[in-house]
Amino acid sequence: LKNKFDKKYLNILKKHNTQIVNIYAGHLHSEYWQTVYGIPLIGTLALNELNGNNAGVKLIEYNHDSGEINNFKTYAVNFINGMARWSLLYGFPKDYNTKDSLSTYIENAPSDKKESRVLEYRRVYNGDSQKYPQPIANDKYWPVYFCFSKYVESDNFNNCIKLLKLKLK
Repeated sequence: LKNKFDKKYLNILKKHNTQIVNIYAGHLHSEYWQTVYGIPLIGTLALNELNGNNAGVKLIEYNHDSGEINNFKTYAVNFINGMARWSLLYGFPKDYNTKDSLSTYIENAPSDKKESRVLEYRRVYNGDSQKYPQPIANDKYWPVYFCFSKYVESDNFNNCIKLLKLKLK
């Protein structure tokens, strides 16, 4: 949000948003969602445990004609006695009980940190790992994550945080 390249990058995304199906990022070692000019940006767990997270992978299915993401499934692994045990962490849209597309769901996601969809999202955010506590697990930081899911321009992002903090007091 503060990098000199952000504006150029965002302009490219805005110009080509009808041709980009998804932005997939995994560097943060955690689950996250965002929309960038209507383009779903999703992250997933890393394929290692170097930062303490449970390793994970995300499988995405999308409609080749419309470009809409139909669903995705996130799998996490626990290493027990040197053996990898993979399990389904959650799937979208099934585990979120919605018929909305991912973009629509993100756009309409609730801001109330006590709402069941928010609690579920926060639970799976770090792959259900208790040894990798993300700030999202702390109510104090929820406004940052909520606003991140909606806004990429720094002014809009900062205004969202201010408004949400006032609302949640």
